[in-house]
Amino acid sequence: MVVPFIHKYLIKDFYALNVHMDENVQIFHILHIRKKQHTLKIIDQDSTCEFEKVITTLKKNIPIVISFTGKNIISKKISNQTNYLDTILFNQAPDNFYIHETFKETQILVSFARKETIDTYLEKLNRAKLSILSFSIGYYILENLIPLLPSKNKVVTKQYSYDFLTSTVNDDHEDKLLENKDLHIADEQIENDKILAFSGFIAYLNATDVTINYEVQSQQYRQDFAYRKAFLTIGPGMLVIFLILLSLSYGLTSIYHSKSANIQQEITVNNQLLDQIETFKKDKNYKESIIANSSLGTKHFLSLYIFQIGESIPDAITLERLQVFPTKNPVSPDSKIETMSNKIIISGVTSSEYSVNDWIALLDETPWIIKTEITSYIRTKNEYEFSLNLFL
Repeated sequence: MVVPFIHKYLIKDFYALNVHMDENVQIFHILHIRKKQHTLKIIDQDSTCEFEKVITTLKKNIPIVISFTGKNIISKKISNQTNYLDTILFNQAPDNFYIHETFKETQILVSFARKETIDTYLEKLNRAKLSILSFSIGYYILENLIPLLPSKNKVVTKQYSYDFLTSTVNDDHEDKLLENKDLHIADEQIENDKILAFSGFIAYLNATDVTINYEVQSQQYRQDFAYRKAFLTIGPGMLVIFLILLSLSYGLTSIYHSKSANIQQEITVNNQLLDQIETFKKDKNYKESIIANSSLGTKHFLSLYIFQIGESIPDAITLERLQVFPTKNPVSPDSKIETMSNKIIISGVTSSEYSVNDWIALLDETPWIIKTEITSYIRTKNEYEFSLNLFL
């Protein structure tokens, strides 16, 4: 499913390359063809005798349809019969040859060439990283032009002539002296010596009544190029989609973990607050017990002290501990509770470096505080932890 889709919708440009082999000369005819739905447009035409020029001219992202003709390829007309290959191959193994057969009503038009002759060119093109799509052998591919040439009986070029009425190819000098005419199809003009290259491309598009013994190799060429084309064309888009989905997944996961971490943090803070509330309750009961069993005076003064201390706290300071009249010694059931009735212990945290000093200066102005003493001042992370002693 993938390969037909790629070839039908994604491949628009092709090279039709005819490799014509004479005795000591090789000629390369090149057509750059663009296919749009049911129309063909000739973009460029060129010929050269230098294979290196072929390598530099052809672009690697455009596939090549090749036709091989010339002295090293034998073309014969055989009466339609079975086991005829043994006769024309002189009992040699067919696996040593590339064979192209075109079936007519009473005849078989067969062209064949030794594999090493054709593979030499295929291997050079592969080493140059050029993409082969298909190839054909011999002159009989010109039969594909018959529907396009209803009023013409012969094609004549500098290298050969081909008679459509008799399916005969001739490369003698007499035919070469005939007028070499270009091929006109619709609005396109194919130069005379590029007709075989164009026929090879038509054979690739719509070969009828044709059998080749290298179909598996041709299919592998088409499949390899289709997958490479799909990767280069669809691959980046799929990669972008994959990266978008991956980013969305990562974003959602990050949001989930962030919210989960916030919830866990809120649970931890709430548990700490509950513990602090419970601790404050016990501390309150403990201090009320101390005050009730000591001769510190009335609660009115304690409330005044605590109120004025609380009122003077800067916004940047958070109190964590306020101990009024602490005990001198640990409390035990068998001893009297003794308190320091002239001392208040305060501890807390602040985000400001100077807020504690400012607060101490404010407390020193309070008439009932004789002295303020800093017992500790420690920086932890982004906060400062401190402890104060207030002497009354």
